[in-house]
Amino acid sequence: MSPTPSLTAERSHSHVMGGASDPISPATAQRARRGGLAIGAMFFAMFGALWLLIAYQLAHGQTWAPIAVVLVVALLLFGSALWVVRARRGAMLALRDTAESQRMRRQFGRINVVQWIAVVMVVLVLHGLALGVWIVPAIMLVVGLHFLPLARVFRYRPHGLTGAVLIATAVVYPFASAAGPAAPVGSVIAGITLWLAALWSLRPTNT
Repeated sequence: MSPTPSLTAERSHSHVMGGASDPISPATAQRARRGGLAIGAMFFAMFGALWLLIAYQLAHGQTWAPIAVVLVVALLLFGSALWVVRARRGAMLALRDTAESQRMRRQFGRINVVQWIAVVMVVLVLHGLALGVWIVPAIMLVVGLHFLPLARVFRYRPHGLTGAVLIATAVVYPFASAAGPAAPVGSVIAGITLWLAALWSLRPTNT
């Protein structure tokens, strides 16, 4: 539910060492960063669509048109992100083995492991307590929380904003709707938030 560790490949304002002796220029680091952001956008496109499909299910939708729209938008976002990744592949490979990139990959892996363990535990505990209706907001809360350390690891503040929106949505919407935690509005907000995060990550001005 989160971007890959290449999302902020290196500090773009300084020279870093790539292989044994070749310096990597700030321009290359910036291209690698854009490629990493695009990988994140690919994940946002897919998981944003998943949240919107969950909302459709919660709303007991009866037609295929909303599903088709969600899938088309997700594919457009994913395809755009994939194009950026391919265009920046060389720069991303140049920075892959640097100490900074390896450190971020390790931290990213730990954060994701904790996130998925928390998701599994939430599902099992809530099912065991016959509180399955609270699974959706609980998972949304976990996902939102995991963005906060990612913002620090990748030095990318928009992750913090994405996480804050998901956390606030998970906490507020079950009590702001007559349908409680079964209301589709929370999943709609989560899906749109991730899609907006994808679009922001694909901005040409990202460096």
